[in-house]
Parts: sequence; structure tokens; C-alpha cells
Amino acid sequence: MLAKRVRKQGTVVIVPPKPKGYLAVEADRIVAEREARLKAAAIARAERPVPNRICYAEAFKDWKPGDKIPTCDRCHATLFPNENHKCEGFKPKYKEHDQESHERFEARREAIRKSRAARPIVCSVCGKEMPEPEDGQKHWDAHEGRPEREHLAVDGEPDGDLDGYEDWCDEDESYVEDDGDPNWD
Repeated sequence: MLAKRVRKQGTVVIVPPKPKGYLAVEADRIVAEREARLKAAAIARAERPVPNRICYAEAFKDWKPGDKIPTCDRCHATLFPNENHKCEGFKPKYKEHDQESHERFEARREAIRKSRAARPIVCSVCGKEMPEPEDGQKHWDAHEGRPEREHLAVDGEPDGDLDGYEDWCDEDESYVEDDGDPNWD
């Protein structure tokens, strides 16, 4: 049978005494100054705002100078790459309508109704007055649409579909002579 090996135990280390003298004091002062300088730099770095190209890395993922600058998804502000964007939160595009705005809308509608009362809608066919446009639509439907008017051309003759452009001669009902068009039928 093999003999068990005994594991080595740790070594006891004695902390050396703090050095004394002018050089030790100078070294402590230099180390303290360096630590204070590093601490002040870390605080300044933490207080300095992080540029948008780092904060909004996803927006600037494939962005190159000259491309369209991305915008914030919440407030739609432009995210300049080397500036820091402080988002002011969601800004709605449209105003929310409250009770006051509904009252203003109703007052405006009432003013329109009053102006219509001064100039009532009158049927051009029978002369009947209608207080509301909806009544006018019903009246229009009762007349089965606008009555046909006789349209007159500029020269005073009835304006038909192709007046003045007939292909038939009235005298012998034959075609008008060919004007050289190969597609003439």
C-alpha cells in the first residue's frame, strides 16, 4: 500500500515594518497625490455626459457621417452623435380634447348654425326652405336627384354628345369624305 502524502501547509509571512525616513514619507505623499488625482478624474468622468453614439448605440449601429441623423423614439428629438440627449419624455403630436375644448367646438357649431339661419338653404326647383343641410339632402332625394336642365352650347344650340362632330352627312346619309387617315373606318 502506498503511503499517504501529507499536504504542505501554508507559509507564515510576517508583514515587514513600515519603512521610516525621508524617502518613505515622500513615497507616501506621492502615492496619496496619485490616488487623489485618479479619484478626481473618475468623478469628472462620471459627471461628464456620455455621447449619444454610446448611449443610443442601437440607433447609431450602422450610422456613418453623412447619413440621416437618428431621432429619439420617445420625444422625436434629433440625436446628434457627440452630444448628450436628455429626454424630456413623450410629447404627444396632438392635443388631448378635454371638456373645455368640446365646449369650444359646440360654440363654434352653434355660430355656424346661426349664420345658416341668416342665409337659409332654398330648393332651386320648388323654392322650399330647409333649416339644416341634412334636410336638403332628404329634399334632394325626394326630387330624385337634381332635375335635368337643358344645356346650351356657346353658340346657343343644344349641346349634345357630339354636336358638330357627326360622321354622317345629313343629305344622303353617307360617310363624310376621307381626309387621308389610314385608320378611318
